[in-house]
Amino acid sequence: KSAKGKHPSSAKWLKEANAAYAWAQKNTPAKHEAHAVHPRIVAAASLYRCTGEKKYLDQFRKDITSHNSFNIAEEGWFTANYWELAAGIYALLPKNHPNLDLELQKKVKNQVLAAADKEYVATAAKRGYRMGFDWIKMNSCGTFSTPMVTSPAVAYKFTGDRKYLDVMHTT
Repeated sequence: KSAKGKHPSSAKWLKEANAAYAWAQKNTPAKHEAHAVHPRIVAAASLYRCTGEKKYLDQFRKDITSHNSFNIAEEGWFTANYWELAAGIYALLPKNHPNLDLELQKKVKNQVLAAADKEYVATAAKRGYRMGFDWIKMNSCGTFSTPMVTSPAVAYKFTGDRKYLDVMHTT
């Protein structure tokens, strides 16, 4: 919940995470930027949540708003898209979190809702067995054994709307 955490090793882990992030920022070649941006979105959101430091917020903002899958509210194929995980972290921050960009949080929440509605609620409503998700993805990617419900889970958490909980139960 904070940089202090509850576990006795939280401070050490946070120090290690900061060091790993700084190392990656310094040592990622430009030619690898297209791949580095994905885990960096989650790292920046997580470190911002823990520290409240603006540098992490700024990197999260830059990365997520330029991420195509975020901008079209597209779910991942084999696992949740990194943007979904990072959006979940950012969307659920309290309004009094240090340096919180409320406009960005609103945009992130809207994209989470768009993905949850488009990819899960709408598709589940069209099927007799009420499973939400893309037809091809669900059958070819093991959705029956490993459901990917990040967006509906986050949407339910900040809206309390039962439709998201229901679609998680049937997906």
